[in-house]
Amino acid sequence: MKKLKRLLTAVCSLALVVALAVGNMGLVAYAVTGGGEDNADFKLDTDIVTSVAYGEQFDVATVDGFTVIVTDPSGKEVEVSGGKVTADQLGNYMISYMQGDMEYTFKVNSTMGATYDLTIGEVINGVLYAEADIPSYANVDREYIIPAAYLSVTEDGKTTIVRKVEPQFT
Repeated sequence: MKKLKRLLTAVCSLALVVALAVGNMGLVAYAVTGGGEDNADFKLDTDIVTSVAYGEQFDVATVDGFTVIVTDPSGKEVEVSGGKVTADQLGNYMISYMQGDMEYTFKVNSTMGATYDLTIGEVINGVLYAEADIPSYANVDREYIIPAAYLSVTEDGKTTIVRKVEPQFT
């Protein structure tokens, strides 16, 4: 009787393992093939850049039968003039092509060509030192030396001074 119980337990356990394995495989196969096919009757065929330098223009193509709306990074609609838009903000411009209930949206990222730093300090032997002791008050009987500011850009780990900005008083 014990042998029969063990045999029956083993057969039931094996059947349960096979049912779970086959059932999960079926779900995985459905997930892979069930919704992954593109059955659209129309595919939008247009070339759109993915990034643009700040201040530059990018092309916005017209597509027959589609309404084109371009929004700037703040979400406001931008006027398309002569098939071009000027990137006057940093961030993602959204180009939407709409026709009926179809909508295709593309992003164009507006980026800076270089990042500039403004450093207050002094240059000694070609090295920019960013330590400056600037007094927070002025006294009539005392003279203070105000350090200059330097506009610099760093590319590939090398800092280049673009311009020295002298303090101006009015």
